[in-house]
Amino acid sequence: MSVKVFTLGRPGSGKSSVAQLIGTFVKNKNWITQHFYDNKLLQDMYLREIKQNVAPNERSFHSKGPEAHQGFDVINFSVLDVVLDEMANEVRSREQALADGKNLFLIEFARNNYSHALQRFGYGLLQDAYLLYINVDIDTCIERIYRRVESGTRYGHFVSENIMRSYYRNDGWSGDQLRKNLNLLQNRGIHVYTNEIENTGSYQQLIDKIKVIVEVDFLQETESLPIVSRMFFGTELTK
Repeated sequence: MSVKVFTLGRPGSGKSSVAQLIGTFVKNKNWITQHFYDNKLLQDMYLREIKQNVAPNERSFHSKGPEAHQGFDVINFSVLDVVLDEMANEVRSREQALADGKNLFLIEFARNNYSHALQRFGYGLLQDAYLLYINVDIDTCIERIYRRVESGTRYGHFVSENIMRSYYRNDGWSGDQLRKNLNLLQNRGIHVYTNEIENTGSYQQLIDKIKVIVEVDFLQETESLPIVSRMFFGTELTK
């Protein structure tokens, strides 16, 4: 049995914190958690370019931010699709290898077009998947990015203000195109569940919100489905 949860939102919105909290809350319920996040793959590609001394005009990344944090900006945006394809293949591989037990796959990324990005995962991975969007205004995200870089946390990668205010200015989460595409999936029998939380309060408030989602909805069993259609407050997308 496996469940896929996509944690979405701008850099600095708290996606990694949410994924870690979900993992913590399900750990004692015999769930195995697998966490996939795209920035590690992007940073590996960036570091390979440096190591291989790729010519500047052929690079997909530009060094940016504190050198100690190996920060970068993407300048060839096609690599963003490449990384999503790698993540999708890795999730499929892990799902096949972990066919037994209760497995939770947390898939984390930020994009400026979620309608396009989710298509990279295909119908199989989207079936009965949960999309959890962390809603935070762009100024707060930028402020948090600088704070997390200073703290040196594992997920403290640098994203420049220029990229935040250009590429991530709009991400299409609340747009008509994403809703239209998800409704098309529903019409084809691909059930996708959505929820949105605001993460502009304290860390304790975030803990409380995630605890409710996990304990009240995610871990509550029903007669028809051990994992539930009630998860994320029963918000299966409809017209």
